[in-house]
Amino acid sequence: MNQSLLAHLALRLRIGFLCRLALLFLGIGAAQQATLAQEKTQFAVIDYMILFKDYYKASESSQRLRLEQEKMKKDFEERASMVTQIAETGRKLQEDLQSPAISESKKREIEGQLKDKQAEFTSRQKLLLDYRDQSMNVVQKLGAKEQEVILADINAAMNLVAKNKYTIVFSKSLAAPSPGTIVFSEGIDDITQQVLSILNKDASKTVKIEDKK
Repeated sequence: MNQSLLAHLALRLRIGFLCRLALLFLGIGAAQQATLAQEKTQFAVIDYMILFKDYYKASESSQRLRLEQEKMKKDFEERASMVTQIAETGRKLQEDLQSPAISESKKREIEGQLKDKQAEFTSRQKLLLDYRDQSMNVVQKLGAKEQEVILADINAAMNLVAKNKYTIVFSKSLAAPSPGTIVFSEGIDDITQQVLSILNKDASKTVKIEDKK
């Protein structure tokens, strides 16, 4: 009976020791996994406002858009000048029509000219407004296309910096923050300048865009 009790106690002690040993290894494993996860999860921030401002291709894009806008503005002003001239001609015809010394035949002639000028004014004014709307649409589409290309360049450079080093890259904002925007990033790597260095490495090889005369 005593031998059976001793054997039972020894078995319980052995089982307890194995359980404590298993829990110890589980605790070590969990701590190692937490440490690895912490080491693997690395955060960084990037400031797109600075990149769009200082990337040389973004500056070139802004210059191209400015030149295109100036060209369209010049064309619009020339067309508007023609409409203004037609309106002025119509005003003078109306003044001539009010002259008390005008003959009936001359009056009918001026009325015909005035009618023609009014029709021409309406047509030219519509064409002018259509040209204005089309020009604005062209500039907007060109700007969106240019921005899409620049954003692709920035993201490609960011991927080169972040690859195998960071798992998450947040976007900083200097404007009023929207939900999810980083507004405080002390202790988090800012990779903006690293990305900018990659983007501007070929800046010296580009040819400056000359203003069109």
